[in-house]
Amino acid sequence: MKKNIKNILIISSANPESGPGVLARDAKNALENDNLNVDVLTLFEVENHSEYKYILKNNKFCLFTYKLYQRLLSIIPKQFGPYFLFYKNENCPPVPSSLVIKSIKREYDLVLIKFWQGMLSYKTVFAIHKKIKCPIFFECVDYGPFAGGCHFPGNCQRYKIGCGKCPAICSSNENDFTHFNFLFRKKVIKEINPLIIANTYMFKWFNQSEIMNGLQHTVSFPIILEDIFKPMDRNLLRIKYCIPENKQFILFFGSQSITDERKGMSFLIEAFDFVSAKLTKDECSKFYLLVAGNESKEILNKLNFEGKGLGFLQTNDLAEIYALSDSFLSPSINDAGPMMVNQSISCGTPVISFEMGTCIDSVKDKNTGFLAPLKDSEAFAECIIKMFRLSPEEKKNMRECCRLEALKTTSKKAYVDSVKKSYNDYNERIRKMI
Repeated sequence: MKKNIKNILIISSANPESGPGVLARDAKNALENDNLNVDVLTLFEVENHSEYKYILKNNKFCLFTYKLYQRLLSIIPKQFGPYFLFYKNENCPPVPSSLVIKSIKREYDLVLIKFWQGMLSYKTVFAIHKKIKCPIFFECVDYGPFAGGCHFPGNCQRYKIGCGKCPAICSSNENDFTHFNFLFRKKVIKEINPLIIANTYMFKWFNQSEIMNGLQHTVSFPIILEDIFKPMDRNLLRIKYCIPENKQFILFFGSQSITDERKGMSFLIEAFDFVSAKLTKDECSKFYLLVAGNESKEILNKLNFEGKGLGFLQTNDLAEIYALSDSFLSPSINDAGPMMVNQSISCGTPVISFEMGTCIDSVKDKNTGFLAPLKDSEAFAECIIKMFRLSPEEKKNMRECCRLEALKTTSKKAYVDSVKKSYNDYNERIRKMI
């Protein structure tokens, strides 16, 4: 017997009105537009947004208490090179499980978990499962759920055999806390039997982890608001952003940090060196770079091309820059997304990226851009040159393909359909197992 979905709880530690956290807000609105009842439970109270449920008041006392609790339990996130640890012990979550459970005051048919950090551990997820007794879906925005506590594994392979000897903490002990976490998570996973939702690239890791072994999983896409991230009049945008008339090829990329290895900015800088070496001076003079992020001007100073540092961009401005550009460049080398790839495609702007992350599903063989082998700066440069040399008709066709792909995969309707299908498929599989 088919069970209809009515009430959904979205859990996300990230502020649903800021940054990547808006994924929870956008999911809530899209699902509610389909006549579903949706609550969002987040960490702190969101000012002027009473529609969200929260665990902690957004005031100085609660913030102080929260940070003190983290410090006492030694679970403050720490970054070591390519690794990032969320917390130390699954039995000591960033927020006491009792507070999370106390904030859940009704029954639900489905729980969607997005951002974990600073709020959840597997102990909390197990407590939620015991209270609500409904399917739990992990909408994975990072690699956090599959190993012994790391956000990104870097080159570490220990997650395949149970963690321990964690390189992030320079451990030589096979039974360190990451091994304990691994065993704890494996036990909880067996009990709650969640659905894992991620992109194809992330399953490359998930499928090799004993924690995730045998779990039901499905490939999905982030929700992108197609009425904001959309094609626009590029001639008007050129005027608005004062693009020089002689600049015929506009490239956009963003970076919050030059030194973050995962974001691959060093490879992009090297790729532009190859571009300038392979093209004539006259051809290079037609390029114009638009760079977002706090270090945009510093990056431009390292490149032999004209451009403009845009700093931090608000959502509407960001959408306009995508729509204005001939291509969005994504040099990340180890990323669960980035979501900017999907935003660009929704604006009708093709992407140039390394073959990783969401690009495996959104760009590869889709005529929505070009991919280069991972960390191959020269191949990345060739992709830029290839895009530059496309005919006007080829560029027009690619932009149309981008928009069609976005409406099919990342639109509000696509997201809602995906959640409902996943819910029905999950329950059907459980029914057959009984």
